[in-house]
Amino acid sequence: MGARSTRVLEMKKNFMALHLEGLSIAEIAEKYDLSRRSVYGYLDEIATENNISRKELLERDYPENRAERIDSERNNEKIAIDDIVSLGNDILHLIDSYVMQTETFINSIQEETI
Repeated sequence: MGARSTRVLEMKKNFMALHLEGLSIAEIAEKYDLSRRSVYGYLDEIATENNISRKELLERDYPENRAERIDSERNNEKIAIDDIVSLGNDILHLIDSYVMQTETFINSIQEETI
């Protein structure tokens, strides 16, 4: 058999852990920049290496882990959105400050010319 790519070897090495975390085959394929078809092609080898059948591997569903991962991703997205809103507010305060300084400067110039 020819040399396998590093991506394939890494995917095979980490497949079970990722699958147990709740990642789908499509998500695992994307993570390693492989096609789903490629990952499915290696399932027999992965199953054999882990002493389970290919059918059992495909039937495994880990809703608790998947739900935890989705909750974690949502929480991370919420934090990112909160950070963006906070930065937006900081920018608005800076703009307000510059506008007030500009108005004060313009008023002082106008008073000097009167």
